[in-house]
Amino acid sequence: MKFDTYFKHHFPSDLRRLHFFERRFRTRSKSNPYESGLAFGNAGWSNMRRDLAGIPVAHRELFVLSLFFMVLTDQVVFARFPEVYPNWSKATHFPKFAQRGFCARMQNPLYLLETPERASAAQQMVNVPLTAALLPEAVESYFSLLGQASSAFLGGVSPAEIADAIERDQDFQFGQGELCSTFRAAFSRKLAEISCEA
Repeated sequence: MKFDTYFKHHFPSDLRRLHFFERRFRTRSKSNPYESGLAFGNAGWSNMRRDLAGIPVAHRELFVLSLFFMVLTDQVVFARFPEVYPNWSKATHFPKFAQRGFCARMQNPLYLLETPERASAAQQMVNVPLTAALLPEAVESYFSLLGQASSAFLGGVSPAEIADAIERDQDFQFGQGELCSTFRAAFSRKLAEISCEA
C-alpha cells in the first residue's frame, strides 16, 4: 500500500487505537492560552509496545511513518508559525506526543523513528528495513500533503517554508539509526529539489 493511500484512508482509524492520556497544553490563542487535549507516547516513546499492539501488523510501518509526520508537522507549526497554529490546531485536533508528569514536555518526533529501531529483536514491533524502504516515498507524499494543507489550514505558509523550518531546527539532527538517517537524507533531497524549482 502506498503511504498516501494509507495516510488518507487508514491512518485516522488506526490513530484512534493509540493509548491516550489527557493533558493541558499551551496554545497560541491569546484568549485561551491553555486547553486540554489528548497525548500519547510518554518520554522517548516508552509506551511504544503498548501503542503499537493495537495497530494491525500489516499497517504498523506505515502507521509509524504517518504518526511521525503528523507529530513533526504539528510541532513545527506550533514552534515556527505561531500566527497560523490556532487555525491549524482547530482543523486537525492532532494528539500531542508528550510525556506524562507535571511538566508535560513534548517529545522529539524523531523518537518515533528511533525507538522502534532500538528495540531488541524480541521486542521489535515494526520491520525496520521495510520502514526504511518506505521512507523516500513517504517523504514525497508528505510534501504533496503539505501543499494541500498549505491552502486549507496553514494560511498560505508554503511546504518549502515548513520544510525549511524543519531542516533548520536543531532537533532535525536528533536520533540515531537507519530510519532517522534515511529520513534526513530523503527530506533534505526533496527540500533541495523544491527549492531549485522555486
